[in-house]
Amino acid sequence: MGTPTPIPPVPGDDCSLCDSILWPAHATPMFVTVFFSGILKCPYAPADPPAGNYMLSQDSAMPGMWRYLDCDFEMLYYLEAWESDLRVWDPSAPAKFYFMHNTAVSCRTFFTNQYINCWSGMNYGCQGTGVILLP
Repeated sequence: MGTPTPIPPVPGDDCSLCDSILWPAHATPMFVTVFFSGILKCPYAPADPPAGNYMLSQDSAMPGMWRYLDCDFEMLYYLEAWESDLRVWDPSAPAKFYFMHNTAVSCRTFFTNQYINCWSGMNYGCQGTGVILLP
C-alpha cells in the first residue's frame, strides 16, 4: 500500500483560497500527502483499501485540486470556497468508492469516511479517516 514519502518542497500554482489558513500567501504546495487509516474493505472490493501515505500532485488546470492515480486507486483532494473534498475510488469502476467525504467547510484537512458500512455493492470501503499532510 502507500509508503511514507517526504513531500518535496516545491511551490505549485497559486490557489489563494487557503492562504494564511493552510499555507502562507502565494505558497500553494505542488505536492501534498494524504494519510489514510482504519478504512475497512467491503467483501466485494477487488483490492484492499488504501492505508498509509500517498503523495498527491497538484492539477495544473485547477490549482485547488491534487490527484493520485495507480492501478488500484484514484485519489482526489479538492478545495473550493464552499467545500473541501477527499475521495478514493477504483479507476476501473469510478462509482465505487473506498473513501468519500465532502464537507461544506473550505480549507479542511481532516476527513472521516461518509460510508459507515458496506451498502449492497455501492462502495468498496467503509469507516476510516483521511488526513492531508502539508509541507
